[in-house]
Amino acid sequence: MTGYGPHPLDTLLMLLCDSLMLIPMILFALAVVMLAGSSLATIVLIIITFMVLGYFRVVRSQTRVLKRIEYIIPGHGHVAGPRRLRYPISNLTGMLLVIVAMDIPAVIAIELGLRFLEQGIQPPNASSGTMTQR
Repeated sequence: MTGYGPHPLDTLLMLLCDSLMLIPMILFALAVVMLAGSSLATIVLIIITFMVLGYFRVVRSQTRVLKRIEYIIPGHGHVAGPRRLRYPISNLTGMLLVIVAMDIPAVIAIELGLRFLEQGIQPPNASSGTMTQR
């Protein structure tokens, strides 16, 4: 969790995240599918690569906020190591579940768009894109 890490590591990871977010997802997906082939693993990897960037930014910003809240600060004094991260993680899970639930339609739309461009999961494998073509 970069919110707890040293400042140079946080800056480097955010620079990497911002750099990847600059790439248009559909163009990247088309290039990867053309090079690696259109398989389920390729499509899942592309979707995970681009969706995790948003989660990374949200978790980082919320961790930076949560580590300064009054009921978290006393826990830092007498808890060391990995258990120290227990407090912010328990406060982040609800928010992350909501974000994941809200991103499900976006993931479906990405797969539909790739299938519309005939670069998605190919038949006979089932996908929502192949079901909408019939």
